[in-house]
Amino acid sequence: MGKEYRITWEIDIEADSPIEAAKQALSIMRDRHSTATFFKVVDGDNGEVTDVDLEDGAIGTIRYIKEVIGEYGSTSTYEMESDFSPCISSIGENSVMVERFYDDGVETVTYEGSIDVSESYIPYEELSNEVLDEIRILIEQYEAEQLKTQKRIED
Repeated sequence: MGKEYRITWEIDIEADSPIEAAKQALSIMRDRHSTATFFKVVDGDNGEVTDVDLEDGAIGTIRYIKEVIGEYGSTSTYEMESDFSPCISSIGENSVMVERFYDDGVETVTYEGSIDVSESYIPYEELSNEVLDEIRILIEQYEAEQLKTQKRIED
C-alpha cells in the first residue's frame, strides 16, 4: 500500500467571488495545455516537502508528446518522411528502432541488418531520456507540419 502525501498547488486569480476564483483554478488545472504543473508535495509520514515540476525533464517531454499525438493522431517516421528513427539499441548489424508513435507509447522494430525480424510496444515512461529527446524532435516537426496544413486549409 502506498504512502499518504499532501499536494498543494498555488495560483493567483482575479475574480468576482471565491467560487468564481475556484472555478477558474479548476479550469486551468483541467486544461491539458496548461503550464500550471508545479506542486509542493508533503510526505504524510515525516513532513518532508518536495517541489515537483511536471514539465521538467522526461515528464514534460512525455506530456508534450502525448498532447501532440492526442491532438493530431498517431504517426510514423515513414509518414513523416523522417531522416532518422530513434535508436533504442544497436549491436553490430542488429538494432531496435522506434518507427511508430502512439498517444501512450511507441512501436519498435528489431532489424537484423536490413531485415525486419520483430515488432514490440514500449510505453514512453520506459524509454531513456536520450530516446525521448530524439522523439521530441520528430514530434515537434510533426506538430509544425500539422499546423501548416491547418493554416493552408483555413486560408
